[in-house]
Order: sequence, then structure tokens, then C-alpha cells
Amino acid sequence: MGVLGITDEVPRRIRSVLGDRLVAAIRPEGVRTTLDLLTERGRSAVEQAALRLKSDGADIILLAFTGLSTIGAAAAVRAATGLRVIDPVKAEGFLTHFACSLGEG
Repeated sequence: MGVLGITDEVPRRIRSVLGDRLVAAIRPEGVRTTLDLLTERGRSAVEQAALRLKSDGADIILLAFTGLSTIGAAAAVRAATGLRVIDPVKAEGFLTHFACSLGEG
């Protein structure tokens, strides 16, 4: 799994959960804040970073920053790479829905 975020470090919890499954992590060039993601240059950098993760051997990309969800990066990354992409906001929503539905019969 490849991790795409806006910091140079993989978040500790992500690193601990992925363990050996972590192939590579990358921060898009020139992207440091959510505002950077709102520019055409920032969006292009996200796609280029995702392609680098794919070339490093990732077959799934985990977005490690909620701002990437805000700009709809999962769809753009999926289109650019052909890989499965995990959006952190949607994943949390699905988990919350699942947890809430456990009590339903």
C-alpha cells in the first residue's frame, strides 16, 4: 500500500496498522497545506505523486490527509493510476455506519 499525504512522515497510526504492507509514502511536490491542494498545480502534484507510488509498487493508495478527501482526490488518483484508493473520510463514514448497524436485527 502506498500512502499519500501532505507531510514528510507517515502518521504513526497508519504506519503501525500497515506494518510491512507499507510500500512507500510520498508528499506531493509543493503541497504543504490544504490551500495548496485547491490549485491546479497542487492537484496535478497529487496525481504525479500517486503515479510515483504506483511505480514504487503500490497497488492500493491510502490518502493520509482529510484535505485530499475535501478536493475529491480519490477519484482523480483512481483515474490517473487505475489503482484502488482509500479515502479516509469515506472509510470512517462506512465504519461508523457499520458500527451503528450492528445492533439492528
